[in-house]
Amino acid sequence: MNTGPSAAVAGQPPSSVRASARATDDGRDRRGAAKRRAIAQAATAVFLRDGYVAASMDEVAAVAGVSKQTVYKHFGSKEQLFLAVIQEAINGVLDEFFSVLATSFPDSEDLEGDLLRLGRILLTRVLDTELMALRRLVIAEVRRFPQLGRAWYESGPGALVAALSESLRRLAERGELSIGDPLAAASDFNWLVVSRPQNMVIFGVVDAFTTTEIEEFVTSAVTVFLNAYRPGRVASDDDSGDT
Repeated sequence: MNTGPSAAVAGQPPSSVRASARATDDGRDRRGAAKRRAIAQAATAVFLRDGYVAASMDEVAAVAGVSKQTVYKHFGSKEQLFLAVIQEAINGVLDEFFSVLATSFPDSEDLEGDLLRLGRILLTRVLDTELMALRRLVIAEVRRFPQLGRAWYESGPGALVAALSESLRRLAERGELSIGDPLAAASDFNWLVVSRPQNMVIFGVVDAFTTTEIEEFVTSAVTVFLNAYRPGRVASDDDSGDT
């Protein structure tokens, strides 16, 4: 009987078998993730083409090239599928934005430059054609399905403003900014950057903006933000609140 170091631990399969099982599991996980992405991409196309109410799980399955049971296995319901589509689209905006927050704030050596960088990322991503189309779809359905609007806000602008407010708070603690309400300041930055160009696109005033135009929007937004929140600014007559 083999009692040397190579003997299998009692009750456990040999290491080669365990390694093979792990490789099998990893391969299964990768295939499952790839199939989930394919379903989400197909669902995005179907939702944008047919709208939320008219979109069917049968059509999503057909476009994805899978069975309807597979769609339900990965997402459970049409609402969960649409929420996953929303989350995936919003992640495209937030991932890079959060990465810049993590690497540049709150230890910024060039506050204006970092704010310009954040603004460029934010506005460029927000104006993405597919994201804007999903935004229109959520707005169109929010009366009947308010949970879709809440999910959009909480996953998108709400999460962005909350993360930015923490960085702004730390900058205020360092004396780089003069901020009483970091959450309000973060919301100000968000809307200074995105509001006008986003509304112009969503209401069909323009189809898209050039890189130069985006830069102009962002530069104007950062200038106004820093004029409002940099320490030592001189209050104008408009700050008194008189009417």
